[in-house]
Amino acid sequence: MKLFNNPVMRIIIAIAIGLIILTTASYMERLVHVFSPHIMESFVWLSAALQSMSLLIFSLLIMLVIGRGNLSAYGFTTGRDIRYLKIIALSLVASIIIIVVTGVIATILQELYPIGGGEHFASAYSLLETVLFVWILASISEEVFVRGLIQGYLTPLKKYGFSLFKKYISVPVVISGLFFGVMHLVLLTTGMNTYMVFAVFVSTCLLGFIAGYYREKTESIIPAIVVHVMFNIAGTLLSMLG
Repeated sequence: MKLFNNPVMRIIIAIAIGLIILTTASYMERLVHVFSPHIMESFVWLSAALQSMSLLIFSLLIMLVIGRGNLSAYGFTTGRDIRYLKIIALSLVASIIIIVVTGVIATILQELYPIGGGEHFASAYSLLETVLFVWILASISEEVFVRGLIQGYLTPLKKYGFSLFKKYISVPVVISGLFFGVMHLVLLTTGMNTYMVFAVFVSTCLLGFIAGYYREKTESIIPAIVVHVMFNIAGTLLSMLG
């Protein structure tokens, strides 16, 4: 249909699909919380794990429907010309810089204009829980959702874009990056410090741009997952040092 070929309409549909999946995943987590509140309170990681699994399952189902069983257009390929060592090194260094800079800005703002608020829920995780549910599960599920489904659906728009530092940044990369950042604004509802949420928003947007760039360049979702894992590892290590 010509309607779906319209660039603006395709972006609107992609965002709508993303919001529906996020809402559904959140609703599934709340249902479990209603029927099993004691279990949810006993296992801090369970809430995030349920949402991650819901994102993964719903994203895969929609991709299978839209792609008519073919997931290659959504990044499920071995890719081409993937230099993993370079991607790991660059994403780790970039993650550390991004997290430190945004964290410093958030700290300065907190000192100048103090406000209340707590820390990220993941600060209550043990190291093993962090590795399993943040480094691995969250990285995979969120990348399948954002860089797989949303960016994959926007792939026909990659001819639109601009150059930045001699790198071509397409509309799908920008949209998926911004969407990834915006979806983390839900942290405002958890009582987390607003400046910390701001730091998370900016850093996840930048992470999204890097992951999206490699997703598009290699035509595979694997590098995007690697970038995400490195970002989460950097965040954990820096929080331990802090």
